[in-house]
Amino acid sequence: MSNRRKLRAPAHVAAADQAFAYARDLSSEPGTATVVLDYAAEDRQCSWCDCPPGLYGPHALIPGYTCDGCPLPADYDVHLLVGTPDQALIPICRGHLPGVQPFLAEVFPGAAFSLEQHPS
Repeated sequence: MSNRRKLRAPAHVAAADQAFAYARDLSSEPGTATVVLDYAAEDRQCSWCDCPPGLYGPHALIPGYTCDGCPLPADYDVHLLVGTPDQALIPICRGHLPGVQPFLAEVFPGAAFSLEQHPS
């Protein structure tokens, strides 16, 4: 894995801008959440939590517990837009990307999600 910053072609920048504009339009509808997957900035760390889930995990057992997340650098940023100008940003590494769709399905039950990974 290279530590060099991934250079974006002008076409990629334009496509990302269009995707964000479309996502903002969609998320302005009440009850609509949109997700945009983009390449991460070079200084981001994966924020995925590998702690055991549920009532017996440290987040449930220890008040105020915060883990450090995955130690790997983030390859992608998952932008979650939910009807406000604000958005949630979830930096994610390539290894944790498959867990995003089930996570979103748990957070938004009944919603349909499809994540397409950028070509490497």
